[in-house]
Amino acid sequence: HSDIQHGGEPLRALVPGCGSAYDLHIIAKHFQIMEKNAGGRNSVPVVTGLDISSHSIDQARDRIIALIKNEENLIHDPVIPIGHSQINLLLGDFFSQHNDWIHKYSIEYKGNSEEEGKDALITQDIRYDFIYDYTFFCALPPNQRGQWAERMSTLLKPMTGKLLTLIFPVLEKVDKDKVPLKGPPFPVTIKDYVQELEPLGFQIIEGPYKSKFTIDSRAGQEFVCWWTYAPQK
Repeated sequence: HSDIQHGGEPLRALVPGCGSAYDLHIIAKHFQIMEKNAGGRNSVPVVTGLDISSHSIDQARDRIIALIKNEENLIHDPVIPIGHSQINLLLGDFFSQHNDWIHKYSIEYKGNSEEEGKDALITQDIRYDFIYDYTFFCALPPNQRGQWAERMSTLLKPMTGKLLTLIFPVLEKVDKDKVPLKGPPFPVTIKDYVQELEPLGFQIIEGPYKSKFTIDSRAGQEFVCWWTYAPQK
């Protein structure tokens, strides 16, 4: 979705439960290309990874820097326009407020070079243009799914922001009333997302559909769904 709107301000993305951080790197690269193709608006996209594990955040920093440094051959391809973006790594609980999140690392991503720096502490709430949830929803105990949806409604920009859920593991034949759910990851259905998000004003704008990038071992268990958010009056 290259049509993510941000009114000329820097694009902001959030990946809760960022873990390995591969997604942060891919999103930052995509945002760079979007900004470059838009004529370079002198706004630096910011991709934020959040995790509750300090060890995961430290590993994410090392992995992102390694991924950037391994791009040298790709960067010299003249077909691929390269811009500038920033990757922030935050330590904190998704369900707590922004000012409880600790800003651990900030990596300036310029082509195939990186500069690690420090940014100001988070002192105000931020709304994001894009939020990506892959294995975060399914890692939560089912009784926290309502809280997950409520928190998403406070983090995504109304009207213009987009939430991307990669729904996994989809096990439609599981009778939850008879079979105790075991996890994480906890089995999910597309309906689980709909019943938590729609009452708050989230609407599906594309999907659910199967991703062409799904690995063979997850075939039939993974679906993509794009959402937008309009607060309920």
